[in-house]
Amino acid sequence: MTFSKWNVDRSELANEVPEGLSKLKKTLPKNAPILIDIGSWQCRVGYGGDPNPCMVFDPFVHRVNDKNGAVSFSIGRNAPQGASKSSSRSPFDQGLLIHFTSFERILDHVFESFKVSDKVSNPLIITQPYMFPEYIREELLEMLFEGYRIPRVCIVPDFLASFKFNNPEAKDGLVISFGNSFTTIAVVLDCKVQSAKVLDFGGSQATDLLLKMIQCKYPNFPVKMTPHQAQYILMNACYVANDYKSDIEALEHADGIKKVDFVVQYPYPKVDKQLEAER
Repeated sequence: MTFSKWNVDRSELANEVPEGLSKLKKTLPKNAPILIDIGSWQCRVGYGGDPNPCMVFDPFVHRVNDKNGAVSFSIGRNAPQGASKSSSRSPFDQGLLIHFTSFERILDHVFESFKVSDKVSNPLIITQPYMFPEYIREELLEMLFEGYRIPRVCIVPDFLASFKFNNPEAKDGLVISFGNSFTTIAVVLDCKVQSAKVLDFGGSQATDLLLKMIQCKYPNFPVKMTPHQAQYILMNACYVANDYKSDIEALEHADGIKKVDFVVQYPYPKVDKQLEAER
């Protein structure tokens, strides 16, 4: 396996707030809806009317201990520097919102970032996967209304919100939403879902498949590839073919393989030359 083109490490994925995103306003705009795009891979939070989210973070809750032994909770992929992480949990299990205690800590993190200390007076728009179980929706609404006293809540299927954002004038269409845990194929007529099919395959399953394929192809590779590194390769190297048959036929020739071939620089520890010479 040749490596020279990409440096596959966690630095790209650990950048939880990409550059160029708007910062949080000092005060929450009055009557502006708060938008929370809940995802099992990333959560995005913003204001109604803003084109970009102002918060992007991984939905992981860490129980951390500082140097003085005090216990606190941190949100994101990694625990804060200088703190020891004792446990971590995602509120999602196989793509479904199951652990509401962890999700409540995520909501606390969001509203504290918005400088909300008492109650949330702004309406809330929150996304969810299609065909969400009813008991999960009921528990979610109970938490929002009773725990945070939110005046109005709108729960929208994630693929339908994406359809209207990318096609503001469209009322009809075929939507193929490739998520982290599920793939949703839906027919939309007059802005209403007429029929839909949810497939149990998404980005996490694709990452596992890619990782197993790499491990099978390079069984003697000296360093163990992590799922996060496989996910980075999936997001940067893989693509959806516009013409699958033509792309496959092009791989039958050397020129076609050369066009799509890429090289990955895998991180490896530096070897002390003096120590290596002594060996």
